[in-house]
Amino acid sequence: MRQDIEFRKENNEIIVQKYNGTSSQIEIPSVIDGLPVTEIADYAFHNCRSLQKVIIPDSITTIGNHAFYDCRKLESMVASDAIHSIGDGAFKNCYLLKSIEIFLRNGKIAVVRNILSEFSSELTVTLHYGQNAYETGKTAKIIFPKFLYDYVENNSARIIRQETYGSGVHYRECMTDSDIDYKKYDSIFHVGMAVDMLDTTLFIALYRIMYPYQLMNTAKENYGNFIREHFEVLMKLLVEDEMREEILCLIKESIITLEQLDYLMEYARRQQKLELVSYFLSYKQRNYLKKSMTFDL
Repeated sequence: MRQDIEFRKENNEIIVQKYNGTSSQIEIPSVIDGLPVTEIADYAFHNCRSLQKVIIPDSITTIGNHAFYDCRKLESMVASDAIHSIGDGAFKNCYLLKSIEIFLRNGKIAVVRNILSEFSSELTVTLHYGQNAYETGKTAKIIFPKFLYDYVENNSARIIRQETYGSGVHYRECMTDSDIDYKKYDSIFHVGMAVDMLDTTLFIALYRIMYPYQLMNTAKENYGNFIREHFEVLMKLLVEDEMREEILCLIKESIITLEQLDYLMEYARRQQKLELVSYFLSYKQRNYLKKSMTFDL
């Protein structure tokens, strides 16, 4: 990685000027030649067509204009709230960017707001709160759905009215200066149920249950009921991508019953997801059958 970076030194800091490599995953170093790497310059990674994931260290505070412009295979990014400035079009034409993971070590949410401002497409955001980011209950994983703008002309009034489709705008309005208003976020769910794709709505519900940061009991119950109502659709999505941890969460939350687990394993077998079948068969034997034997005794 180091040999693929062009950089300059300025005020005892390193500014990344250009990346010349072809790796699919890049972890930008935090230190070069004993100096902290603090900035990604304008166009530094633009047109990196092989790049799929980028990990930005805590030392970076500035991302320049069009820094990742036209990285058309970029799917995910990991960074921290140390970033306080993101230039214009930094992620323009990153059509596949669907996931960002942010470590909120200083409690600053601005980096998330700045990234979201560039995207009207769906984006999954994982937020780790505090210094001990992986501490239980300190992580939130939320989805900001896509939205579309359209302009409708009213000929009689001679005005053009902007109309918005999808709940994405409403979810983005949950951003405050210091955090996300999770209560407001959860209250928008009924809007998404009416206007968003079912797949998106199901994963909003799933991730709020799986990562229940500031989740109220009433909202959790609403999410759980929605998943139960559309269990078969979600099951097929989870099996297709072999999302083991997500399935486990639903079992532990008693959203998936024993009978539904059997149904899920049979569907996975038909889809040739044999490792998934084997895992949950062992899980069932360790948990359900052991309890049954203990009760019979």
